[in-house]
Amino acid sequence: MLRKLMKHEFRATSRTMLPMFLAVFALSLLMAMVVRFWDSASSKILNVLSVLIAMGYGIALGAVFVVVLVLMIQRFRNNLLQDEGYVMFTLPVSTHQLIWSKIIVSCVWFFATMLVVAFSALLVGMLGAFDTQVLMEIRQAWQELLRWLTLKYALNGLLVVIEGIILVFFSYAAMCLMFYGAMSLGYSFDRRKGLLSILFLIGFMFVTQFIGATFLLTVDINHFFTSIEMAQGTMAAIHSFFFANLVVALLQGAIFYILTTQMLKKRLNIE
Repeated sequence: MLRKLMKHEFRATSRTMLPMFLAVFALSLLMAMVVRFWDSASSKILNVLSVLIAMGYGIALGAVFVVVLVLMIQRFRNNLLQDEGYVMFTLPVSTHQLIWSKIIVSCVWFFATMLVVAFSALLVGMLGAFDTQVLMEIRQAWQELLRWLTLKYALNGLLVVIEGIILVFFSYAAMCLMFYGAMSLGYSFDRRKGLLSILFLIGFMFVTQFIGATFLLTVDINHFFTSIEMAQGTMAAIHSFFFANLVVALLQGAIFYILTTQMLKKRLNIE
């Protein structure tokens, strides 16, 4: 049933995300033209137009990440906390499946957005400075990087990439759950639900930042990782860094996950 929920979620969210991705790629082509012909533009109108395209491209790259975040919030609120919740909670699915379908789909779109932005920037760089020699140098640099990682770090390089992906997934999931927990608390009241959700979110952010800052002041984290690096090497310190941050993301996510599920099960107050 989780797969069906995710399929429905992807179908609904793709109506927003796919046009956004197409817009980014379209602006990438325009930006590549701007980069390629910027110096040769002699007209003031063309210069102004180039500046506007560059600004629009920069705004679009930031906007896609904002859209992912807003869509994540909107889907949770509309599907589970407002009128649609009457239908969603009558389905033969558990609260856990409803929440995980939201989290997984949001994380997939977040990763897709990072790939689109990275590919867009690469597209601008390659098309904007389209030169056979430049392309050959980029290809050679990439091959040298892969060869260096293979020879120097071997399996560790692949592990770092995998660990990074896992860390990003659970960090973003923990952030989603913080929003979900704040909304679940805010919408459990009868009045001013949106305002209360924002206040709870600010409170959660303050508490998590305060705990994190207190921990960093109490524990000499730099000395900890430095001692690992001196004793076991650089890659051991990198793996330890990823593991420590993953533990923090898992703890934070678990707390907000329990809060969200309990509020939806026991204090649900659909509009």
